[in-house]
Amino acid sequence: MSEPYFSIIIPVYNSQNYLSFTLDSLIAQTFKDFEVILVNDGSTDSSLEIMQNYSNADKRFKIFNQLNQERSIARNNGIRLSKGVYILFLDSDDTYYPEALQYFYVAALENYEVIYGDVNYNKFRKKPSNAKPQLNNYFKLFKKMEANILSFCIKKSFLMLHPIWFPAGRSYGEDIYFMRLVLLFKPRLKYINKFTANIRLHDNNSSKDPFNLLINSRELYIEIFRYINKNNLKIDKVILNNLKIGEINQLQSLGILLLFNKINYAKKIIFYNYKHYPSLISIKNHIRTLLCFIFYRSPFKNCFFVRVLIFGKYVFYRNSALK
Repeated sequence: MSEPYFSIIIPVYNSQNYLSFTLDSLIAQTFKDFEVILVNDGSTDSSLEIMQNYSNADKRFKIFNQLNQERSIARNNGIRLSKGVYILFLDSDDTYYPEALQYFYVAALENYEVIYGDVNYNKFRKKPSNAKPQLNNYFKLFKKMEANILSFCIKKSFLMLHPIWFPAGRSYGEDIYFMRLVLLFKPRLKYINKFTANIRLHDNNSSKDPFNLLINSRELYIEIFRYINKNNLKIDKVILNNLKIGEINQLQSLGILLLFNKINYAKKIIFYNYKHYPSLISIKNHIRTLLCFIFYRSPFKNCFFVRVLIFGKYVFYRNSALK
């Protein structure tokens, strides 16, 4: 039996309410040469029974059981188990459009290393974004990061060459981290101006405390820089600058929250800034940050003076990041 063309990796944890919709969307694919790797992440509901029913009826559905270790480990195990030429990721409550794999297959015939489409949310949008076809350039995609990992189709040999894995112990931002690592290596990109996946929005989507999200986002940027240094990568200047800008933007937002909520963590931020961006550490710049926060929370936040103040602060941080 020949190896499948696509491997679709789905981490599953207590998804009994939506899992059948997800798996039915795969059975409905017009392109049939694929395998589905269902990584059961220690589910305690009837998810495993649902997976077994599909696996018994269709040998393309394969189950791998693990103790609950979060989505990153589940996806990494799925990558190791995959047999396909290309790898895709789907969550256990989301679905593919029927023609998704066919779209990816047609593009894959041109030997692209990364192919990405568009995602919909509760099928709310009527058509894909008109702007995205302009993002076939890797550093523009890196800067905007408008793509979602559920719309990514990645050649497995490309992942194994570098190699690229999801970060363990992360419950937020692991997909952004993974995609940014992929784009560090400047893969041959192809954009499909079609919806390929639909993301289901409901109460269980990971909307967490904004403060913790900022902390996670900032630490993910640090891990990306650590990955670059550990592997002695020579990164394109445009990509490196976009990374720095993204981290500085996170530090700005986080710094404002830390100033009023988390003093101990604020100290770590200050020392980190001093080490990596010493020009940021000055009384003038801290006063500017404080004023921005005060005015932003005031009824005068839309006045011209406040806009100039906030814009000046952003330009300063941006320029400091690029030095």
